[in-house]
Amino acid sequence: MNIGRPEFFNVVSFKLRAALRSVSRFASFLNHKWSQEKKFPPMSSEINSHIHEFLAYYTSLDDEPGYAVLLKGAWGAGKTWYIRQEMKLLEREDRPFLYVSLYGVRSTDDIEAEFFRQLHPFLSSKGMVIAGKFMKSALSATLRFDWDGDGKADGAASAKGVDISVPDLIKKSRESVLVFDDLERSSMSLVTLLGYINNFVENEGYKVIILANEDEIPKDEAIPGRRSSSGCESESEGEPNEPSQAGNLSYRRIKEKLVGRTFEVSSDFKGAVHNFTRNVRDRRVRELYEEQEESIAQCFVLSKYNNLRHLKQALWEFERFCGWVEPSVLTKPGLIEHLLRLFLVLSFEVRSGSISPTDIRSMEAVPFAGLYRDGSSSVNNLKEVLDKYVGLDLHEPFLENSIWVDFFDKGFVSPERLNESLRKTSYFEDENKESWVKLWHWRDLPDDKFPRVMEEVRRIFIDEVFDDPGVLKHVAGLFIFFSENGLLDMSSDDVVEAATDHVDRMAEQGILSGSASDGPLWLEDESWAGLGFMKREDPGFAKVCDYIRSKREEVRQRSLPEKAIDLLKLMDGKTDLFYQRLVHTNSKENWYYETPILAHVNRSDFINTLLGVSPRDFQNICAAIKDRYKHHIFNRAIQSEKGWLESVSSSLEEESGRRKGTIGGLRIEMAVNGYFQEAVNSIEESNS
Repeated sequence: MNIGRPEFFNVVSFKLRAALRSVSRFASFLNHKWSQEKKFPPMSSEINSHIHEFLAYYTSLDDEPGYAVLLKGAWGAGKTWYIRQEMKLLEREDRPFLYVSLYGVRSTDDIEAEFFRQLHPFLSSKGMVIAGKFMKSALSATLRFDWDGDGKADGAASAKGVDISVPDLIKKSRESVLVFDDLERSSMSLVTLLGYINNFVENEGYKVIILANEDEIPKDEAIPGRRSSSGCESESEGEPNEPSQAGNLSYRRIKEKLVGRTFEVSSDFKGAVHNFTRNVRDRRVRELYEEQEESIAQCFVLSKYNNLRHLKQALWEFERFCGWVEPSVLTKPGLIEHLLRLFLVLSFEVRSGSISPTDIRSMEAVPFAGLYRDGSSSVNNLKEVLDKYVGLDLHEPFLENSIWVDFFDKGFVSPERLNESLRKTSYFEDENKESWVKLWHWRDLPDDKFPRVMEEVRRIFIDEVFDDPGVLKHVAGLFIFFSENGLLDMSSDDVVEAATDHVDRMAEQGILSGSASDGPLWLEDESWAGLGFMKREDPGFAKVCDYIRSKREEVRQRSLPEKAIDLLKLMDGKTDLFYQRLVHTNSKENWYYETPILAHVNRSDFINTLLGVSPRDFQNICAAIKDRYKHHIFNRAIQSEKGWLESVSSSLEEESGRRKGTIGGLRIEMAVNGYFQEAVNSIEESNS
């Protein structure tokens, strides 16, 4: 690009003036540093001591500096925390700091209102704001004044013209240091906002500190004014456009005029951790953080996110997480430290968006990512993330992985499941006598012990019976895994066949009776007893789970007449449990909400029992019948109860007629019309 001689000298002159300003500022800083070094308050951390030293010099200037200081850094680097520490160190009675976050700020009025609140807390209190609005309303009429006492009005004034200017009140405190945080998060135009801040610096003589994440500042907002030859708008101060690429021109031009010094805030890990742990209420967790500071630092550094905000949230959430852990579990040597490391890593990665909570389900498969022929993307991604943490044992979820998923996705876990899972870890190996649990922790078994444990589990698997289908699922998943890796002389098909035979033996001995699971149904094929199933995505494992379900359903169907008798007994005095057994709720007692058990209840026995219970139990039973069918999604599975409902409703209607004119008769009539008939209608609607 060709530049004419006048334009060339303008550019050179512009650059020279900028350079001279920088040299002048630096010389002034050195002069103050040498002459007033002893007056500066000490900084507690050495990481950002150079910034503290300059801010101490800058805020102590007697003359107007004529420029602002910019503190930059990524989100979560601790800029806000750092400047608040500086404010405590540098603030004096005659030099207050006024701080405002620009996050979401839409106008300069919002900024001035916040400054006014800090300068005049009493006047800006809620009570005074309400009183001010009342007075302004009461004085909205014109006031007339009689200056000479002759009874005639000599003048008038309208209260509408009387207004207290917030900017004027702020200007009365010119010694204040103004701090503008979150520059990039403002909802205002960047150009307008920087122009507003520049007015405080250039025209009002304030000392101003700006905090920003420059990586997030819009790079394409043009400065209003005259247009350049390229068509972009630029400042109208007569200064030439800097010969550079368009894009970030506007921000750089304004920054060059407004900002005299720029510093990048480094994460002060040690100072931040000490500050965060002060807010931890649990003494045990607070002492843990103090003891494990080096381990926490290792996790933080290896994450490479340098985000103190994420660290604070993780440390505070871990305190809450530990509140669900039984004290006897926490005392196991090494357990809580291992749990902390894994919690921090998962928290950092989930909060950064590198993994989702559901990705944690694949954690057990990470060490074997190379064995997956399909190249599972979730497993490979998780492996890539966790491989950053060199030297930390993270490739095992430690807890049942669904517990991590629940916590990071929903913010809550079942304390019972959490403690059960912790007691199944290798830290309780001496207490875990069952051989299948030792086999699940095969990574911790020495070469000479592994064959003995394997043979013990295999013997029970082939010849005996496990006491719960959950154990069988664990063993089937483990054996499929060992078979694929040459550690078991059975093929995967052989394992599946032996597992189905084992299910048949369990059914014969009555082990499959009862509810399918005490936990959510989606967890039935995910985990049991606090440990996740191996090879749960394998087709062979799915066949075993399906066979258990079908066999259990056979057992349940055969046992329904007997279960119906037990249900009938709950109608007298235990109607709350009767309700939970029949109606879909969040209770683990929801045994029959999609099982047609009422079709197996003797109608005459039901009616006689219903008519003999207390009015309160009568009402609860009727409510259970009506609510049972309000969820149409389950009605298809219990359609066979329709005939039972119609027969009971008809018999009750006849009984109501026989008792007409009595309270009992009216109660039965209302039950038929308001409950039983409603139930019939609901189940019919599900068919249409």
